[in-house]
Amino acid sequence: MEKIGDFAKRCQTTIKTLRFYDQLGLLAPDYVDTFTGYRYYGPDRAAEMRRITELKETGLSLEEIKGYYHAITTEERNRIIEEKQWSLTKLAEDTARQLKKLESIKRNLQKGDDKMIVDINAPFENDERVIGRWQFIATVDNKECFTPGNEHKNETAYEELYFLPNGEEYWGFTWTKGYVKITFGDGIVVPYELRDFDGETFMFVDNPHSGGVWVLKQADKIRYTKSTK
Repeated sequence: MEKIGDFAKRCQTTIKTLRFYDQLGLLAPDYVDTFTGYRYYGPDRAAEMRRITELKETGLSLEEIKGYYHAITTEERNRIIEEKQWSLTKLAEDTARQLKKLESIKRNLQKGDDKMIVDINAPFENDERVIGRWQFIATVDNKECFTPGNEHKNETAYEELYFLPNGEEYWGFTWTKGYVKITFGDGIVVPYELRDFDGETFMFVDNPHSGGVWVLKQADKIRYTKSTK
């Protein structure tokens, strides 16, 4: 057996860490001299220490590692590992979304446009003017390029869009006041603006793909639901 100091050196750790692990019930010494208080570790404990270090490097907390070692069955240990895998996957997805938002903000700044980025999970805020069926009629570089009555190309893959009450999702689109939420793919939020021309209402939506603007015309104000579509 090795004294705690020698064991710490072999495991490339500290005496303080080993004492702390002992207090946690994570890695207790094999023997403690009742007279001197010296702690001794057997030759097989180094492998156990390496496994603890390995589990720490995956992001498991010491309490989770303790639960792993105290688990009675393989199924319990698998559950702990799978839960950590899920949380790391979720963290990776959240990080990817955050990086994408930062890249979008950076691109906007380079274009001299510092628009607020809205969380796709932000609470719903109503706008009665939006509810109903809208027809895609044009794709323009900016709002000022559009003139009602003139011919414009619709370069989107969509013909119409339904805004259901309470922001209910339909065809991969949902909405809240001032913003259209596109829920498929990575999920993005783009602002819209309403303008009236000669008794007709038009919606201008920032094109999330090219940086231009989608133009839609309100076809009706029916309060559609998924069951009536």
